Amino acid sequence: MEKLDLNKYNRDPETGRIDLSKTYSNVPLPNLCDVQLNSFKWFEEKGVAEVFQDIFPVESNKDTRGHRTDSSDDNAVLNFVSAEWRERKYDFFQCK
Repeated sequence: MEKLDLNKYNRDPETGRIDLSKTYSNVPLPNLCDVQLNSFKWFEEKGVAEVFQDIFPVESNKDTRGHRTDSSDDNAVLNFVSAEWRERKYDFFQCK
C-alpha cells in the first residue's frame, strides 16, 4: 500500500487543515460556529421579542376572524412586556 505524502497538499494557514479537494477555490469558508453563535445571540437579544410582539396582544372572546362571540364587555387582554433569560435551574442530566 502506497504511503500518502501529506506535504504535497495545501494547508489552511489559520487552522492547519489539509485540503484534499481536487478543485481549488479562492472563496474562504466562513467560520460556521461563529455564524451559529451570532445567530443565537441575535435570537436572545431581539428575535424572541420580535416574535412575541407579532403575536401579542392576546384577547379573549374573539373568534378566528376577530369578531366578538358574545356581547360581554369583560374581555381579558394579555400583553407582552419583555423577555429575559435566566440561569437554568436544572442541568442536562437532571432534565433527562
